[in-house]
Amino acid sequence: MVKKKTSGKAASTSAVLRPNGLRHGLAAGGGYRIRLARPGESMVARELLVMSGELPEEDNLAAIEAAEIGNNLFKGLAARDPFETLALALTTEAAAGNLVGALVKLSVVLVVVDRDRNLVGAAEAVPPGSIIAKATEAGVDRTHALLAALVLVKVRRLAVLPDHRGRGLATALLRCCTRLYFQLGYQLAYGQFDADSAHLTDFYGANGFEVLPSEQAISLEARLTLPIHLGANRGEHLFYQWAR
Repeated sequence: MVKKKTSGKAASTSAVLRPNGLRHGLAAGGGYRIRLARPGESMVARELLVMSGELPEEDNLAAIEAAEIGNNLFKGLAARDPFETLALALTTEAAAGNLVGALVKLSVVLVVVDRDRNLVGAAEAVPPGSIIAKATEAGVDRTHALLAALVLVKVRRLAVLPDHRGRGLATALLRCCTRLYFQLGYQLAYGQFDADSAHLTDFYGANGFEVLPSEQAISLEARLTLPIHLGANRGEHLFYQWAR
């Protein structure tokens, strides 16, 4: 059974995130702000995320335009018991045959805007549907496997325009993502990057992530009671951080 994190604290010492703050923008220094992507911004967000080397989730881009991206995350932020709120929404939609839609509402695309309201950076984070499938295949009860979407989050894409790099914006985006999910009770944030991108080892390490050698994995059984391993693809490094 997936264990519920009860502290409700983010991994950083920054202020607690509020729905309105994420919708309207959080100060990131130098006149930049970080906020949720809005309808009309999906194409620019896509162009930014493609800079990370892979295509973003098309369902998430469509959800930006429909103003549905991260909807259940915001309900969780406003709830007295975020885990129960998220679990009810997830299991209800999954039971209705809409697991993809449920995962979209637990995903987020954050953007960085400059003083002129131009989008100059973006990050995409998603609950990993593949982990649900792997847990089910490993014999985990379907309901408990579903709850993996409430304890693990994958940072899939992170990019900042070249002219705006060197100002801490990538770090601010990454930390905002982890703060959001850890505040909601998520226990593990992770991702992967190409082994040729050696500079990313230092970047993620400086932001509190462990970076594994290529093709190594971690077990999820001891801490999450999921009898599976989490690792990167061939030629990639896994980076991960447990909530504190």
